Amino acid sequence: MSILAAAVFLLGIGVGTPVLHAQAEEDAKPARCVILFIGDGMGPHQVEAARLYAGEPLVFERLPVQTSLATASADSEVTDSAAAATALATGHRVNNGVLSRAMPGDGQPLTTALEILAQQGKATGLVTSVPILHATPAAFAAHVEHRKEAQAIAQDYLTVTRPDLLLGSGGMGMELEDAADAGYTVVTTREELFSQQAQQARRLWGLFGGGRLPYEYDAVSGSDDGFDKLPHLSELTRAALAFLERDPDGFFLMVEGGLIDWASHDNQIERAVLETIELSRAVQVALDWAKDRDDVLILVTADHETGGLEILEDRGARQFPEVSWSTRGHTATPVPLYAWGRHASWAADADESADVFDLLIGRRPQPRGQEPAVAKKNGQGSGEESAQEDAQESVQGDAQEDAEENGQENVQEDAEQPAAAAP
Repeated sequence: MSILAAAVFLLGIGVGTPVLHAQAEEDAKPARCVILFIGDGMGPHQVEAARLYAGEPLVFERLPVQTSLATASADSEVTDSAAAATALATGHRVNNGVLSRAMPGDGQPLTTALEILAQQGKATGLVTSVPILHATPAAFAAHVEHRKEAQAIAQDYLTVTRPDLLLGSGGMGMELEDAADAGYTVVTTREELFSQQAQQARRLWGLFGGGRLPYEYDAVSGSDDGFDKLPHLSELTRAALAFLERDPDGFFLMVEGGLIDWASHDNQIERAVLETIELSRAVQVALDWAKDRDDVLILVTADHETGGLEILEDRGARQFPEVSWSTRGHTATPVPLYAWGRHASWAADADESADVFDLLIGRRPQPRGQEPAVAKKNGQGSGEESAQEDAQESVQGDAQEDAEENGQENVQEDAEQPAAAAP
């Protein structure tokens, strides 16, 4: 894809198309189709920076219901992606590192929204721009004591929860043969993804690239031509909707913009901004698909904020704002929640990440019982020590941890490169 073509793709109709109005809530019937977008690491200032660059509100900023969510885990005011996604997926706070198990507690599996909706006969799908075994998608379809247990996550996917559709990057030990042996049709390129064979498959598994999709900024600036063969997140969303809509009982789809987090861990505003805009494009794809329907709920949120981003100066449209970062890890900054569609108004009652689970299963969020207290030490959450330990293991946080598991070196190399000028 040429630089000009990539720029047109990135900055075209997706950002500026007028948003649709909320569907009438005619009765208490739950949504037939539930679509959850997660901007990993996308705090309010990542959204603001993308808006300033775009020169207008992002698509999801135009949705009719908006609020913010607290993100603390069971053992820390500063969550990691595993605990954060578990809260979204199960309605329970767990300790950092845990994926959908009752820890603290008896350690038993916590039922996820994906599992509940699958039991209702709905098709299910998970989409991400980072490894499909990464913490965020895994929280919806796996139950392990620690996010590093990649093989156990894969086994849960393949033999227990068996989502109908899985689209993301490879790496973390996931082999094409394992997915094929489990009855999935496997695709590895954009052309294969949109082939008749893929769209008619019983179950579809897409593994694109060795550890992540290309960064949108790298494609626009000409430093990565991976999108010549690999799909954008918005294209993955379009393919997922076409695949899942075949089910007469509806579907559940989670779409993660995982590279917002990776860019923010590296304090790279250019990459973070264009990944956030690409998530906005993916939301536009879903809104276009749902525009004539009254049985769809679309939610857009984040699992946590990454980087402690602050905006210092607006430099105008198509210019990256001047910013500052306070960390290469996560923060306790509340994250946005946007909602559109059936019972979208219920999202206004959400106060924390765990409340999203209620919305996903068609229930208005209710005041929660006493959650496990976050232990304090010197005025800080005890989990902050856990976060510090994670940071000591790798200054890249979640992103570098995954990169090391994949045998990648490019994440650290990219972090050491100076930021390039705006395309």
